[in-house]
Amino acid sequence: MMKPTFDLVSPQILAPHPRNMCIYGDEDVKSLAEQISNSGWVRPLVITPNGTIISGHRRWKAVCQLGWEAVPVEYREFTGETAQLEALLLENAAREKTVEQKVREGFAWEEIEKQKAKERQRQAASKTNENKKTKEKQGKETGETGETLVQNFA
Repeated sequence: MMKPTFDLVSPQILAPHPRNMCIYGDEDVKSLAEQISNSGWVRPLVITPNGTIISGHRRWKAVCQLGWEAVPVEYREFTGETAQLEALLLENAAREKTVEQKVREGFAWEEIEKQKAKERQRQAASKTNENKKTKEKQGKETGETGETLVQNFA
């Protein structure tokens, strides 16, 4: 995992995360754009190395409306789509949401947990297979089956 790095980039080269619109919809950013225009400051967007926005979709939309040529970004690397989705949800944890947005977040969290459960099952199966191979190897060395060894030590 790369260390987070910061930079200024053109908002035109960035792309919204494909799941953001599905979860949060197309929100009005007029008041946010006004705040950014008045302050001249925007918190860095969190993006992947290929320019996909993980956090800061509303800020990105606002600076695009304002015609900014550069926006501050924090590059972060993720292990996969599930990790990106989890970060997207976590980065939006404190924001005000409609009931509909909360429900869609709930479905996304369920998807994440199912993926994590599958990974845990895969890892457990891998360990089980390793243990079975070890028993079989020991059985071959002693002339017994792996199951006989287990029964003898039980």
